[in-house]
Amino acid sequence: MRQYLSLPRICTKLGVNLSSSVPTNFSSCFYTVGQAFNLAQDTLQRSTPSYVAGLLKRRVRILIYVGDFDWTCNWLGNEKWTLGLGWVGQREFSEKELREWEVEWRRADMTRSSSKDRGSGGGRLTFATVEGPEHIVPYDRSRESRVMVQRWMAGERL
Repeated sequence: MRQYLSLPRICTKLGVNLSSSVPTNFSSCFYTVGQAFNLAQDTLQRSTPSYVAGLLKRRVRILIYVGDFDWTCNWLGNEKWTLGLGWVGQREFSEKELREWEVEWRRADMTRSSSKDRGSGGGRLTFATVEGPEHIVPYDRSRESRVMVQRWMAGERL
């Protein structure tokens, strides 16, 4: 994955700045950066919901996914904060039940999504769990991850 995500053509497709002042080698985890956040008592749970709500307000489509065996970013906690977001589509989103989604006629796991973009009021939110994987879903369930992202990118129902 590191080698692929460090390719200049892939960096360009992902919108990575290829200027000489920005390193172009991909790293999935960097201990020093993580430690600095921990020492500053900066946790993701404080800011992520407000950032996501702000993006939805700006009509940006959002996909939040998690492996159902992930103990670091567990699915129940992720579901809870997505249900508690303050945005124009929140009521519709939170009133929907989780439903199964499938890949090749086999259960991939569960999902919930707002049904449509909200015009000037907000974007579309999709929450999905993937059955079986732990913290890095694409490593453990590459087929399901690929299909999930492809469907989401195409605006299709998972």
